[in-house]
Amino acid sequence: MNDEILSVGSINSNNFTSLQDIGNLVTRSQGNVVNIKVKRQGAIVQLALIPGPWNGRGLIGCNIMPVPPSQ
Repeated sequence: MNDEILSVGSINSNNFTSLQDIGNLVTRSQGNVVNIKVKRQGAIVQLALIPGPWNGRGLIGCNIMPVPPSQ
């Protein structure tokens, strides 16, 4: 899926500085709900994520990649 992440917990476009910010938040939130807002096919979708160990890398089971801001 190609969701555009709008916010992860308290991190949003106004205070985002690096992907490490999201990694740190996810690590601190292991086992707890992190609210995520994404733009999916033009609609805003609210998601709840509970970071935790799985068979792959990291704690959330997806790859987050930066993209240039929309104009």
